[in-house]
Order: sequence, then structure tokens, then C-alpha cells
Amino acid sequence: MKIKLQLLSYWATGSGKGGSSLDSLVLKDKNNLPYIPGKTFKGLLRDAYKEARCDDNLEKKLEVEFFGQIKRKKEGDKYIETNEEDLNQGILRFNSLRINKNLAEEIKIFYPYLYTTKTRISLDDKKQAEEHSLRTDEVTIPVE
Repeated sequence: MKIKLQLLSYWATGSGKGGSSLDSLVLKDKNNLPYIPGKTFKGLLRDAYKEARCDDNLEKKLEVEFFGQIKRKKEGDKYIETNEEDLNQGILRFNSLRINKNLAEEIKIFYPYLYTTKTRISLDDKKQAEEHSLRTDEVTIPVE
């Protein structure tokens, strides 16, 4: 099955890396194009499923069957994931979501313009900027 995803606003899948003046860079493939890893997309779908369900036992069982379950144990105040053998992955599998090859070829000259930056700051209860909360992140522009 193929999924077509249309992103209508600025978006980013973080790479976990920062740049010289950026706190976060967009995850890019070898052609410098943004993509969404399959595991990330599966997590987004799982969150949407959780938001939509009524919270009965059947729906919880379906969630585990579709999306899997990571077994956790409590240590002090926190729950931590147990070893990989305890992981139930679920029946849904996703490849990474990538820009269509034909579209990628057509927009090749625009690659440097696919990205921009967004700056944000966190405010406290008094609407004052919290110390050290200024962040500038690279994001991908929406393309129709």
C-alpha cells in the first residue's frame, strides 16, 4: 500500500544535530531532501489512534496488535524500557516517507530553498521570557 502525505505547514523531523547558529537541523537524505523515518510516522499514527479511540479494552488490544507495545518496568519515579527481547512490534510496518522521485528531480534546483528557520521562546506564567529558552530551528517549507 502507498501513502501520500501532504504537509500544509512548516514541518521538521529533527536530526538530533544542530548547526553553527541553529539548535536543530532537519533530517535529510543523501540528496539533501527531507524525509520522515517509518518509525516516526508509525508513532504519529499511534498518537492519532490514541486521540480518536474511546478507551475501551478492545481498542487498547487493537492498539497493541497494530502498533506494538514496549514493556516497561518501574524504577523509582520513572518507567524505563526493558531489553529488546521484551518488545512487541505490532503488525504495522512502515518504510520512510520520502519525496517522490519524479518530483525530486523536478525541484532539484530549488533544494537550497526548501528550508527556512523559525525562532521561538518559552514564556513563564507572567509572560516573561524564560532564561535560556530561545531556540532557532531549521524547518521544511510546505510544498504543494
